[in-house]
Amino acid sequence: MRARHILVEFKGYWPPSRRRVERTREEAYQMAVELRLRIKSGESFADLARVHSDCPSGADGGDLGHFLAGDMEPEFEAAVKASEVGAIAPITRTQFGWHVIQRLD
Repeated sequence: MRARHILVEFKGYWPPSRRRVERTREEAYQMAVELRLRIKSGESFADLARVHSDCPSGADGGDLGHFLAGDMEPEFEAAVKASEVGAIAPITRTQFGWHVIQRLD
């Protein structure tokens, strides 16, 4: 499998952000929803990831490369597996925060 994502962290969630985000859980979720809508409306996933993702992969447009079953968090993998190639998955929560995910392979 291969996917890219935008991670939106929130205050008080483990593990703590490298950037020490101040957004609440609800603010983070709303931000993820807005980013997903912008992507579905035609904005560049990669450009939005570079600007908004709290994950280091944001510098690569959110691209996580290829991974095998068991390499990612179970919730993340389930969202990727349930999506068609090219599709944007529903907002997904893992131990790291909220994710906007696109399946690439």
